[in-house]
Amino acid sequence: MPAGRPGQQQTFAYAALLQEVLEPYLSSRGNTGRQVARGVHVDPSTLSRYRHGERLPPSGFNAALQAFLTSRSLPIPEADYRRLISLHAGAQAASLSPTHQLALRKQEIHELETARTTLAEDNRALQEQLDEHARDLAALQDRTDRELGEAAARYRRTLDALGSVRRRLA
Repeated sequence: MPAGRPGQQQTFAYAALLQEVLEPYLSSRGNTGRQVARGVHVDPSTLSRYRHGERLPPSGFNAALQAFLTSRSLPIPEADYRRLISLHAGAQAASLSPTHQLALRKQEIHELETARTTLAEDNRALQEQLDEHARDLAALQDRTDRELGEAAARYRRTLDALGSVRRRLA
């Protein structure tokens, strides 16, 4: 990797841990990097570049590596696997590689679309509540108007009765 390239430190840290987690497999039973490469579906030279920090693997590589090593009864310890994922993510984030930046933008778009969908669902629910409250308010307004009309009619009848009593007393 050229000196000063963005994400270089993170890529080298990832590569060092990758070497460390591959060591038990490579040092046992005469296993080779070529077998690992075949197991994770990459060219052996590509795997070598990953191991030496010259290139950063794609996102699915770590899961494929874990599946391969697990199938060989030498899974990556959970703490190392989490660290591998974390270092890989940090190297991807620090990288200015168009491929990695595109992957990050796609992830951001997915997250924004998910948030937009959630907001749209929340908005629909709020609109339904608003419509329900508007119907309730309209019903209350109708009831209030009706009761006011009835109260006004009673008031008029009371005034008429009072006027009638006054006329009889006068």
